[in-house]
Amino acid sequence: MTTAEPDPSTAAAERLLAAALAAVALLAAAPTVLVALGLAWLIDRRGWRRWPAALTGAAATALVAALGGWLAARHAGAATAATSPG
Repeated sequence: MTTAEPDPSTAAAERLLAAALAAVALLAAAPTVLVALGLAWLIDRRGWRRWPAALTGAAATALVAALGGWLAARHAGAATAATSPG
């Protein structure tokens, strides 16, 4: 039994699609990661003893964003604005 060689144009398209998806994911997570890194820098300013907290905070923030935290926050904000007297 022989296997056919993959079509080079299909392989190139798959690589291009993977790169595009990675770029979109990076752009989507960038604001959250920037906030996390800024907070981590503020925590870390006073000494190297706090670097584990900085890394943990950045990782936790990135994880929450990846799991839909930004959409949940926007939804909660919209619900609060819609139900507040005004």
